[in-house]
Order: sequence, then structure tokens, then C-alpha cells
Amino acid sequence: MAATHNERILARLIAKAWLDKAFMTKLKKDPMAVLKQAGVKVTAKSVKVVEDTHETMHLVIPARPKHLDAHVKKHKSHPGLCSDNPDLCSFTPELCSTGPDQCLASPAPGDGEKSGAGVPHPELCSFR
Repeated sequence: MAATHNERILARLIAKAWLDKAFMTKLKKDPMAVLKQAGVKVTAKSVKVVEDTHETMHLVIPARPKHLDAHVKKHKSHPGLCSDNPDLCSFTPELCSTGPDQCLASPAPGDGEKSGAGVPHPELCSFR
């Protein structure tokens, strides 16, 4: 999968921060300004920079998906059905009885193949 515009810029900024201590200090002090100046599209209200060390690793938990509660409710009331949002199953397969390799492996309608082709239980992939 190709890197997004933001991912490419962030990779360059990280490399620069590793090599340039003054830049690292500036990035830590005012990350929003540095990111915006570099052309990163920031949708958050604030940005916090943390640095892993050889002794400490940071685990960043992404923001809770807006539609997660509806997804879980649908799955509980109709086991085996994923929500209409395939992105939720792609990173939370444990919430679906159909994992991402099953649901997401089936071609989307219009891809030239019958939806669900090659999937053991295509009816479980309700979003396809």
C-alpha cells in the first residue's frame, strides 16, 4: 500500500529529528507549528510528541472510532454480521466473527467478480 501524503512528510520529519537535535527540540516544543509548516494536514486540536528510547516504548491508542458502539451492538444482536463500515472490521476483527481475511478478501461489487467470491461465508460480510 502506498504511503499517504502525511505519512511521507512525517517520515521525513522523524528522520530530520533523529539527525538534528535543534529540530527535535523545536518539534517537541511546538509540534503543531512544525507539522503545519511542513505541510502535514492536522485535524486534531493539539499534538504531543513523545520519543521512544531503548528502555521505553510508547503504545499509542488511536481515537475510539465514532461508529464503534453501533458496530458492537449490531454484532451482538446479529452474530456474524459486520457493520456497514468495513474499516471497523479491518482493525477490530475480534469484534466480528468474520475476520478481515474473510470479509475484506471478497471483492467489492463492481470489481469484476461476484461479491463474496472465494469467501467461505459471504453472507456474513454484510457490508460487501
